[in-house]
Amino acid sequence: MQIGGLEINTLDFEGTSRERFIQAIKQSTPLDQAKILRGVLKRFPPTENTELRKTNSKRIVELIARLEQIELIDEGNLQLKSEVVRAALQDAQTLLNTEGPSRAVDRIHTALHGYLKAACISAEIETGKDPTIGILLKALRKSHSKLKDLGARSEDVTTILNSLGTIASSLNPIRNSASAAHANEKMVGEPEALLVINTTKSILIYLDKKLSN
Repeated sequence: MQIGGLEINTLDFEGTSRERFIQAIKQSTPLDQAKILRGVLKRFPPTENTELRKTNSKRIVELIARLEQIELIDEGNLQLKSEVVRAALQDAQTLLNTEGPSRAVDRIHTALHGYLKAACISAEIETGKDPTIGILLKALRKSHSKLKDLGARSEDVTTILNSLGTIASSLNPIRNSASAAHANEKMVGEPEALLVINTTKSILIYLDKKLSN
């Protein structure tokens, strides 16, 4: 049986088809379990006339998020409002639930890029034409008044922020050459996509908390 892009062998188990399928899932890795559940959603999509299936589909989406240990940021919780960020986060969540982390990399990159641009515009910080994520983050660190005082252990926090700047600069080639942004033959793997998404999420949450205080 093939589902979610994986070949599942249920013949090694005893019981009904349902029981064998459950046993096969239990022996899969969390990321493979998430793939299988996405395959189930594709094979049995919710319909307007089937309330039980809609309810079960919602539960499956929640399970996928738990298996991948990702809960994307709700745009409504961000202090700095931006239509670009809102749309990108919404798209990223949909792709994450239905297609997997690798497909969501492009949209989460767009969300961070849009947020940084909006933050610079709001603070009237000059960034030049078509700035990258790395340039925007560097401009904020250098010029935003709320990033001047980093509190206790400011030198250590500055080191972390500088490292995040280096990481942020690496997001551009990943997005351009290994995501769904373009017709790339090879996509970034799921564990690496999760790393990109979680790193981006950490940057967004920190900056929004810091800049909105």
